[in-house]
Amino acid sequence: MDRFFDFLMGNSMNLTFSIGPFITCFLTIFILTIYIWFIIYKSKSNFQFGMKASFVVIALMMLRMLIPINFPFTYSVELEKLFNPIRDYIFFTFELPADSISVFEILLIVWFAGAVICLVRFFRSRIKIRRYFGAYILKKEQRIFYEQFLEKSKISSLDIAILPGNHTAGIFGVIHPILVLPDENLPEEEWGFIIRHELEHYRHHDLVLLFLLDLLVCFHWWNPFVYILRKHFTLVLEISNDQMVIKGMNEREKLEYLSSLLHAAKSYSQQQYDLSLVQSSHMEIRMKRILETPERSHLKLRSALHAIILFSLLSVSFLVVPEPKGEIPPEVEEEAFSITPENAYLVPQGEQYQLYVDGSFMGMVEKESIERSFPDIPIYRFDQGGATR
Repeated sequence: MDRFFDFLMGNSMNLTFSIGPFITCFLTIFILTIYIWFIIYKSKSNFQFGMKASFVVIALMMLRMLIPINFPFTYSVELEKLFNPIRDYIFFTFELPADSISVFEILLIVWFAGAVICLVRFFRSRIKIRRYFGAYILKKEQRIFYEQFLEKSKISSLDIAILPGNHTAGIFGVIHPILVLPDENLPEEEWGFIIRHELEHYRHHDLVLLFLLDLLVCFHWWNPFVYILRKHFTLVLEISNDQMVIKGMNEREKLEYLSSLLHAAKSYSQQQYDLSLVQSSHMEIRMKRILETPERSHLKLRSALHAIILFSLLSVSFLVVPEPKGEIPPEVEEEAFSITPENAYLVPQGEQYQLYVDGSFMGMVEKESIERSFPDIPIYRFDQGGATR
């Protein structure tokens, strides 16, 4: 277990594992989730692109949590009363007949196993969905009616699948995406709204962003905030997409666009696969955002403040690390010893050096390590005339 632990923690990189980065990122993600909720539901400002930046920041924090080590540039803040009990629990070691294992190693194994299970289920689900859609992809002569909408958007590389039954429209896949449409007789104008909405998701790489977030959710399967985060993220993508579609529309066209969204929401609860970003629970806030006039006053100031908040939270998650107060465990302190020029010396032997402390041989030292680790330790060479420095 010790070798497994050392390998995962990257001792060869001379980096130190710490629960501090993990806790810092967890708390900053919690704060940022509340902040995003406030902007979505309580603010009249439309930060479409700024909100996407918020989720990029959160994704970086989630990646940081997967590497819980102290970098050379991190600043540690000792919080003895809060973190020492946590440290003592996390690193409590169970002695087994043939080995030993700590609570941390158990949690790490559970985390890793859960992530593997979630990733396998995620990719199996996507393969199953793609195979299902593949059976309904239109041939070239069957897609003539829909081609006109793709040509308006200057996108022609998508496959089109028409699903039987009650389904909402959607677009699926990061590589070779499929535009999925319901098998319904709709007015041409409504078809235009539906297809344009899905193509805007494709144009602005929303599918890629959601795919990456789903991967992070698989790794953070134990964290309740990631599921709230994903729900907010899909809503932000929809609000951003709506604003792109209605840009330049008059009030009548906006109402017709809303009608097409309501039609899609009715089909959502009856579909077999979650192939769209649309959720019926999001419809109220989306309708509100479409109909209301966003605040334009002090837009640059509010955008700058938004950017400062994001950058500050990201910087804190990477640069400031709360730590338990450092102390040497008694069992380690009993076996510890210091190496100084007064009590130690080196003796060359071939390409290596013998290290002696208080007259006792302690081990061999590589030549490259002397200047870095023992620059002041005297070196003695023994010959027929005795010892010389």
